[in-house]
Amino acid sequence: MLWKVNSVKMSNNKLLGMLGLAARARKLVAGTEIVTDKIRSGRDVKLVLIASDVSDNTMKKIVNCCEFYETEYKIIQFTRDEISHAIGKSCLTSTVAIIDHNFSSAVKKLV
Repeated sequence: MLWKVNSVKMSNNKLLGMLGLAARARKLVAGTEIVTDKIRSGRDVKLVLIASDVSDNTMKKIVNCCEFYETEYKIIQFTRDEISHAIGKSCLTSTVAIIDHNFSSAVKKLV
């Protein structure tokens, strides 16, 4: 059963790597306030990813915004610290939005 554990870790590394690549390509927006502003401003956001350890207030705020503006969102298994480290931010980031169709479809396959 060791191969199943390794495949899960490899998939996790791929997802975090894809987030880092999207950040370096400037196809990712990070931060709760920035993400909600981006969602409200127009149809640029393709996918919103929410960390597993966000507060209830933040979760409600992001989910309500995504549902109102009909934006797809996913709650992923990573913590704020892991997401922040993957995208190269020094502060904790609980929400990221992908603004490119190709990156969002690649991330959807990994989630």
